[in-house]
Amino acid sequence: MKHEFVKKDNWILPTWGSLGNKAKNLLENSQTIGDCGWKIPKSLVIPYEYFIEAEGPLFYILDWINENFEEQEKVVVRSNAPDEDLIGRTPGLYNSVEIEHKNRGECYWSIESVIGSYFSGRAKSIRKKAGLKDKGMSLLIQEKIDADCSGCFSDLEKLALLTFTDAEEGINAMQKPSIKRFQVYPNGKIVGERIRKSYNEYISGRLRELVNSLPKLEKEKGWEIEFVINPPEDFYVVQTTPIKKGQRFEVKETEDNIFYARNVLGSGEFNTEGILYTKNLPNLDVVKWFDKTHKNYALATTHQNLCLARSNVNYRILNKVDNAQVIFLISDGLEGLNPFAAHVETYIREGERTVLQGEFTNKWKKILLGGNKLNSLSDPSKRILYSHSRLNVQVDEAERRYNVRLKGDAKDFGYLI
Repeated sequence: MKHEFVKKDNWILPTWGSLGNKAKNLLENSQTIGDCGWKIPKSLVIPYEYFIEAEGPLFYILDWINENFEEQEKVVVRSNAPDEDLIGRTPGLYNSVEIEHKNRGECYWSIESVIGSYFSGRAKSIRKKAGLKDKGMSLLIQEKIDADCSGCFSDLEKLALLTFTDAEEGINAMQKPSIKRFQVYPNGKIVGERIRKSYNEYISGRLRELVNSLPKLEKEKGWEIEFVINPPEDFYVVQTTPIKKGQRFEVKETEDNIFYARNVLGSGEFNTEGILYTKNLPNLDVVKWFDKTHKNYALATTHQNLCLARSNVNYRILNKVDNAQVIFLISDGLEGLNPFAAHVETYIREGERTVLQGEFTNKWKKILLGGNKLNSLSDPSKRILYSHSRLNVQVDEAERRYNVRLKGDAKDFGYLI
């Protein structure tokens, strides 16, 4: 069959084949997005079936891009698999890249990394566990918007979450720690906002209007909108994704709470068996081995292991663990007020687990901050530690309430390796 495209408004669409889930959601919401005064970047959809039938190196993809984005210096090549986000968000599972599409040599390998990420071991494992057949990676090519502001709006039960990301990070902004986070009432007003008609509240109001206008999803689902803004008039939506709404949980605070949290993410009650602690990245393969053999445990680690500034997502600890129900980010308070990446936040909520950033207040405090040594020969910050302690953890993200208590005595930490 021929590999042809048709133009429809700001879209260049294939005449056959899979649109891919990311493009499908955005395309179906295009009319509503436009009616609410938002724009969609110029977008080209290339189905995975076109790759299967085409012969030779992937330079024909660059030909399609150059033909349709001749006036744009840069484009964003987004992963757009048919099964993407069907079973929840998994940050870093698939690649997306930003390219100067006329630099053919460098672009070739960048595009291949996006397509090839569909066949990574972790991606195959997740699809197999969910009963999804392997298909292939479709692509969503969008013009690069030089934005002053970027972020996402997550519709979470009664309160939504407006997250601003670092626009200078481009395609990686959603996987880096956020700049600001605001809770938003159903009327679009920001919780605790004291400045009348602030620009933040102007944006939250427009996003709330858009979310309310999008098609209604099943009861436990809400919309997450990724946006970029170039004031005063250029308001763009680059992605619309159904997400699981956060559930409210009534936390019972007790006097024997052993953790001080500066930030909490996720809601619910969690009963864990054992605590694993690792500080350094080289230990992550051991963490992966431990995770396969233990259920419902607590993982204690450091801020940089959850939200990395490096491009190699294979080092992110969330790609190594499936069975850690509670994650403690051990912190002395120097990492700032917004430590979580926007994609990480959604991933934690969808996985029905929780993250608490702060420090233990009992005898573990100095050991897990790296200030004490278990013995005179080894620094615990360079080893993996384990305690058989059992915990009851309760968290309510909306009210930012939490309680961490021991079930039994606090067991000492010892070396796992």
